[in-house]
Amino acid sequence: MGKCYVCSKPATQTCTGCKEAVYCSKEHQIAHWKQHKVKCRPYEIQKCPELGRFLIATRDIPQGTKLISEHCLVLGPKTSTEPLCLGCYQPLDPETSSRCPSCEWPACDARCPGLTMQDHHLPECIVFSRNPLPARIGRMNYDAVLPLRCLLMQKKNPKKWKQLLSLESHFSQRDNTNIQRDNKTHTKIEEKIAKYLKENYLSYLEPGIITNTSSEVIHVLCGIIEVNALEIPTGDGEVMAIYPNACLMEHSCLPNVKYTFNLEDFKIYVESCGDIKRGVHLCTMYTHTLWGTAARQDHLKRTKYFTCKCKRCTDPTELGTNFSTLRCIGSSPLDVTEKCDGLVIAKSGDENSDWSCTKCPLILSASHVSDLVSRLGAEVDAVMEEPSVGKLEKLISNLQKLLHPNHYHCFTVEHSLIQLWGREEGYIHNQMTDSLLNKKIETCRRLETITESLDPKGIRTGLYTGVCLLEESLALSEVAKRCKDSVTVEKTVRDARNALEKARDVLDDTGPGSKLTSVINMTYSNVMNELKKFKIVELT
Repeated sequence: MGKCYVCSKPATQTCTGCKEAVYCSKEHQIAHWKQHKVKCRPYEIQKCPELGRFLIATRDIPQGTKLISEHCLVLGPKTSTEPLCLGCYQPLDPETSSRCPSCEWPACDARCPGLTMQDHHLPECIVFSRNPLPARIGRMNYDAVLPLRCLLMQKKNPKKWKQLLSLESHFSQRDNTNIQRDNKTHTKIEEKIAKYLKENYLSYLEPGIITNTSSEVIHVLCGIIEVNALEIPTGDGEVMAIYPNACLMEHSCLPNVKYTFNLEDFKIYVESCGDIKRGVHLCTMYTHTLWGTAARQDHLKRTKYFTCKCKRCTDPTELGTNFSTLRCIGSSPLDVTEKCDGLVIAKSGDENSDWSCTKCPLILSASHVSDLVSRLGAEVDAVMEEPSVGKLEKLISNLQKLLHPNHYHCFTVEHSLIQLWGREEGYIHNQMTDSLLNKKIETCRRLETITESLDPKGIRTGLYTGVCLLEESLALSEVAKRCKDSVTVEKTVRDARNALEKARDVLDDTGPGSKLTSVINMTYSNVMNELKKFKIVELT
């Protein structure tokens, strides 16, 4: 309950547009509309054949404007999740965990409050309990929980059920020949979910408890979940939720909004992360920022059923970062005995485009490049399972013979390497040579430049950038300890402080209690103590 925007009396009637303004009566809401409409929801829902429904700014929106705050329609375990408590979503070991007293599914504690809450476990618990056989580890399919929660909305909340079914499922596109192999996989998973629910639970329900339990509606719901659900990091794991308006945000690899979640009630908050002009679509990102264009496009096509045409995706250099660029393996056009030092990039943003060298006639097909990058990616994955400084240094040396130093595979390896430099025995900061310390600092700064170019607002890469800045500051601190010139020491310590301050700014939106933020704050205190020796703490 809030206070009426007109008379300040207790009020419960909320503006349906912004969900923020409250009124004690319809009359006061009408009376206040002329004043409130300027601040009310600054976007509207539009529709077109290519995009379906999307959100578009109805006026100029300044940076930091709160755009959406809403509760989810439905919430549940993430697809392919590890076992977790269905009351609070904390990971657990089903072999040793407690059990829900009613249905016997694993729980963090038999008294977990979420087990008896309508918005969490209670609805499906009633269904699970109808099966006379006790729940067993081999019979628990967490992928089926969220579709079941959706099914239960038919009677539990018909209004939300209607909203849910209005969302895009791409049901008719899941047999598209371009992605047929992946769709067959999706179909098998959905058939498995439908069969699991019917055989283990739905068949035990009395007629009418759930109106529609057909395999087709379960397939549609699985499509709606895949296309619209947002993943929510909980600190120890992840869950998924579908939001009525937030899920309508369009995709762009250069988003103009960011969102956060309240983990108490899983409410989403969306705000502009830059000035947005009237008529511009509200965009978020549904794939991984630190993947190359081909990998992002493949992921979007398999999971969201569209091809991104944003500025980054249509630029073969990925905004000048060369995040997908290869090194030429041909001969120099000036001297065939010399290796060409050109770069190989796609001729266009089209996924089937040939790749050509910037200096010699070399041309590679898209499939050739895809095979090469996939093979190198497999090598990266294998080494990253048990990384060490020696392994990563050797791997990066081999990768850079074929890939641009900024290539996303190189980024992955070097981001791990800067963290092992300074921590692995033999490579502790005070054991590193001056040249290796400087190499670490240079690598950190180059990686920071990449993330800042690909994600200038720091929406998706804050943690990665924060790690780079922390590692840079630690290396700078060691350099300062070795300097004998007081002027150089002062400058180096100041640079370390600046890196940490920037890291704290970048990590503002990563959530309270971030372990990285705690480490940065502790390091910052140490650096500030060093600065006190030079009596320059007050300087900015």
